[in-house]
Amino acid sequence: MTAALSLRTRVLLGAFLWTLGLFILFGVALTQALFRHPGVPGVFHRIFLNVGPLVTAAAVSLVAGLFLVRRGLASFGALRTRLVAVRDGRDARLGGTFPVEVQPLIGELNGLLADREQRVGRALTTAGDLAHGLKTPLAVLNHVAAQA
Repeated sequence: MTAALSLRTRVLLGAFLWTLGLFILFGVALTQALFRHPGVPGVFHRIFLNVGPLVTAAAVSLVAGLFLVRRGLASFGALRTRLVAVRDGRDARLGGTFPVEVQPLIGELNGLLADREQRVGRALTTAGDLAHGLKTPLAVLNHVAAQA
């Protein structure tokens, strides 16, 4: 396997391998139950009772499938960590490398963060302008109140 597998490929291949492993285990259990019957000829007992390689293949398939799915979904754990850093104020934007399927989401989230930053900046400027606009009338009222 190469490191260039996309998120979709990793998850689908992992799910396929996991399902294949379960299918093999189910097949082994079914054949064991069917061919242990006393009416089945002895040749089937010798063929189907040696299931070590099948069980090994099933175990390898299950482990490989689980590994691929976990590795594919690990990028969402990294994304969550980056989002927590943005929320806590340690980072201003989401950085890092993510799978191609997740990149549009990262771009939209960074755009949302930039828009939020602009809106907060405009709100601060407006609040400063309002405070400055109220400063003079309040000073006049304070002066008139002090003279009365």
